Amino acid sequence: MKCKMQIFNLNFRGLWLVLSSFWVLGGALMFLSAFSSLKESSMMVLSTKLSISNLELEISGLGDFYSMSFSGVVMMISGSVYFYSLSYMETEKYFNRFMTLVSLFILSMLVLIYSGDVVQLILGWDGLGLSSYLLVCYYNNSNSSNAGALTLMLNRLGDVGLFLSIYVMVNSSHSINSFMSVSSAMGSLLLFVAFTKSAQLPFSAWLPAAMAAPTPVSSLVHSSTLVTAGVYVLIRFYDSLISVLWISLIVGVSTSSLATLVAMVERDMKKIVAFSTLSHLGIMMSILSLGWVELAFSHLIFHAFFKALLFLVVGYWIHSSYGYQDLLKINLLSSQEPVISALGGVSMMSLCGLPYLTGFYSKDLFMEASVQFSSSLLGLGFILSSCVGSVMYSIRMFLMVNKVSSVSSLLNWGGSFEFYQLSMSLLYFFSIVGGSFWSNFWVTSGSVLYVFWEVKMVIISLIMCSGLLGIYFSNMGVKNSFLSKLGYLSDMSIHLPNVLSKVLMSKSVKLDNSFLSTYYNKYYSVEGGKYLLNSGNLSYPELILVMFFFYAMLYVLSG
Repeated sequence: MKCKMQIFNLNFRGLWLVLSSFWVLGGALMFLSAFSSLKESSMMVLSTKLSISNLELEISGLGDFYSMSFSGVVMMISGSVYFYSLSYMETEKYFNRFMTLVSLFILSMLVLIYSGDVVQLILGWDGLGLSSYLLVCYYNNSNSSNAGALTLMLNRLGDVGLFLSIYVMVNSSHSINSFMSVSSAMGSLLLFVAFTKSAQLPFSAWLPAAMAAPTPVSSLVHSSTLVTAGVYVLIRFYDSLISVLWISLIVGVSTSSLATLVAMVERDMKKIVAFSTLSHLGIMMSILSLGWVELAFSHLIFHAFFKALLFLVVGYWIHSSYGYQDLLKINLLSSQEPVISALGGVSMMSLCGLPYLTGFYSKDLFMEASVQFSSSLLGLGFILSSCVGSVMYSIRMFLMVNKVSSVSSLLNWGGSFEFYQLSMSLLYFFSIVGGSFWSNFWVTSGSVLYVFWEVKMVIISLIMCSGLLGIYFSNMGVKNSFLSKLGYLSDMSIHLPNVLSKVLMSKSVKLDNSFLSTYYNKYYSVEGGKYLLNSGNLSYPELILVMFFFYAMLYVLSG
C-alpha cells in the first residue's frame, strides 16, 4: 500500500512540475502583453450570460494594464512557489492535497483580479478567504487551528462589507464602472473591506498568526495574493474613495510605523518578514491616499517580486536548520550555502531601496515626493522613518543570520537543491531589473516626477544612517539599548488589535454558545495585555508616552 502511494505521488509530481512551467511561462507572456495594452491604451471587457432555470447571470471579465500585469506577476510567483514546494514539501504525506489547495488559492486570486462586476469580485474574495483558512490551519495542531480561526474571523468582516455593497447596488447596475460614483459612505465601507484583507490597523493581528501556514503559502500570501487583494481593490475603486482618503493615510502610516518598530526587535525570521510586509502594505496605503495611483500599483508589483524571493530564502534557511527560526540560534549560513545567502542579500537590498534595484524605483520616488510635497513635518517624519526603518531590520537580520558564533547551527541540507535554485532564479532576476524594465515603459506614459538634487541627497543620507544603525544593533544584539525596551511591541502588535476588536467579537462569542471560546480566549483575551506592565519591559510613564506618540501622529495627519 505504501509503495502504491509513493508511485501515485510520483506520477502527480510530474503533473505539478508541468503546471509549474505553465504558470511561469503563462505569467511571463501575460506580463509582457500588459505593456502592449499600456502602449495602445486599450481595455478589453469580456462578457457572457449564464442561465440557471429562471435566473440569468452576466459574468464579465476586465482586461486592462492593471489586471494583465498583476495577474502575470501572480502567475510567475505561483510557478516559482510550485517549483519550491516540489522540494520543500517533498516529504509531506498529503502533498497532492496541499498543492490542490494552493492551486485553489491562486485561481481565486485570478478571479478577483479579472472580475468585471462585484458579484464575481465576491467569488474571488470569498475563495481567497476559504482557501487561506484551509492553508493556515493545514498542519493539524492547536496553534495552526487558532491562527486559522483568527484569520477567518477577521477576513469575514471584510466579506460582510462586500455583501453590504451588493445590497446598495441592487437597484442599480452590478458593473464596477458604475460603482465609481458612489457616496462617501460607500467609500468608507470599501476602505473597511480593504483594511481587513490587507491587515491594516486594527485588523493586523491575523497577519503574524498566518505564519502558521507552510512557508510556500506564506510566500504567496505576503507577496502577491491575499494581503495585496485589499490594495488592488482600492486601486480599482479609487475614484469613489477621494473623499475618504485621509482615513487611508492615517491608518497606513500608523500601520507602517508600528510594524517597522516591531520588526526591529523581533527575533523570529518569518515574523520579521511578516511585519515587513505589514509595513510595506501601510506604505502602499499611504501612497494611494496621496493620489499617486500609478506609484502605488508600481510598488505593489515591485514588492511582490523581492518579498516572494525573501520568503523563499528564509524558508530555505529555516528548513536547513531543522525548523529553527530564532536569529540567535542560526549562524554561518553564508559559508554553508553562499548562493542562497547571496539571493537573500539581493532581496533585502531591493527591499531597502538600494539603487538601482527593483524596490528603488518606487520606494525612493515615494520618499522624494513626500519630502518635496508634504505639508506636515511630523507626518513626513513618520513616513520617512517607516521607509528607512526597513534598512535597519533588513541589515540586522542578514548580519545575524550570517554571524560567526561559538555555537554552530544545526544544518540539514536536504531536498533537491536544483528546485530551490530554479524557483528563486526568476524572482532574483526581477528583483534586480524588474524596476528598470517597468519604469522604462511607465515613463512613456508621461508619469514623470522631477525632484531637486538636495532632496535626493537627504534620502540617501537617511538610508545610509539607518544602515549603520542596523549594523550597530546587530553587533550589540539589541541589548542595553533603547530598542530593547520596545520588545513589548512584538506582543502588543498581537494583543492591541485584538483588544480593539473585542467589542466586535465578544457579542459573536456569546451568540454562538461558546463554540468559539477556545479561539476567543487565545487571541481576544485582555489578559495578554498584562505582559506590557508585568514583564518589566514597560513602565506606566513609558506606556503613556508611547500612546501619546501615536495619538499625536493621528492628530497631525488628520489636520
